[in-house]
Amino acid sequence: MLMLISISLVKKISDMGLRENVKGNELAKSPEFTADVNFTYETSLSSGTLVTSIFQFIHRGDFQQRVSNNPAVDAIDSYDLIISL
Repeated sequence: MLMLISISLVKKISDMGLRENVKGNELAKSPEFTADVNFTYETSLSSGTLVTSIFQFIHRGDFQQRVSNNPAVDAIDSYDLIISL
């Protein structure tokens, strides 16, 4: 009996229109273009100490946060990150 109650509850929720048609929407968190470029330089000082320098550039294109693609809350602009150590 418990199983029948849960099945009818799911049917009622879907009848209320709470499921959203996402056909044709962009896949969530999947930008059209991403890039990650890394440069690493290592050298040894005369004292024998190893020195490492790292530079990283990251670009992520704009994307939708969720599959519902609501422009008010789901649209994320593209961004760039520069990391230097």
